[in-house]
Amino acid sequence: SAIATAAFDLKARLAEQPLHTLFGLKKRNKILAYVTLVIDDVDELEATIATYQARGFKAIKLYFPQLGFKPDHLTETECHQSEAALIARARHTAGPGTQLMLDGYASNPLWTNGFDYAVRMAELLHQHQFLWYEDPLPPDQLKEYQILTATTDILISGGERLLGHTAFIDWINCKAVDILQPDHTV
Repeated sequence: SAIATAAFDLKARLAEQPLHTLFGLKKRNKILAYVTLVIDDVDELEATIATYQARGFKAIKLYFPQLGFKPDHLTETECHQSEAALIARARHTAGPGTQLMLDGYASNPLWTNGFDYAVRMAELLHQHQFLWYEDPLPPDQLKEYQILTATTDILISGGERLLGHTAFIDWINCKAVDILQPDHTV
């Protein structure tokens, strides 16, 4: 909860220690800091990425709300081609010096794509050297997450919608994701 988060933060500040030291959890000296960009208008992709690169970000997680939703005027094939072009465009825009990640946001209640879509997108993202693919499937598809993580070449991340420690234990035990990303405010 937010209250627990604030209490731990206060305890660490009073002890003049970072949280990882307080909990005895330090594993590395550096972590990847990234910005999450919601790209509602794909015509703004280049300018938005350039803005955050100019601010020093070397890692960007992208979320395209329209990705995964087929417009009525496109065939299935045209939709796949359009998505592939958008991913290629994002990689080209960011260049090789910027890590890219994609948030699939498959926990969206309107999400209708399944495992085959997640595999196709994972392959596309790997081809364009994205670092990870976040939430490629709805959170109730644990077995599918496990198979996707075991059989694709891109890192799979997720966990923001999991509630309670037992859900995390299940995901950890079956290696459902490569990167577990709990929402610390839940």
